[in-house]
Amino acid sequence: MKAVVGLRATYGYRRACAVLNRQRRAEGKPGVNQKRAYHLMGRGQLLLQRHTGKPTRTHEERW
Repeated sequence: MKAVVGLRATYGYRRACAVLNRQRRAEGKPGVNQKRAYHLMGRGQLLLQRHTGKPTRTHEERW
């Protein structure tokens, strides 16, 4: 996982897992589960910050 994430530091666990699985299948090895990739990246402190996609808004009074 470190080799894959080292190439692109902006890759999250899903994309890194897809790249890793592509490499493993080309070598004739079985793929890695995304949950396992998330766990391994968490243990190696390779995860990105979580992003919810919701903007933070400040509400103003209109009255």
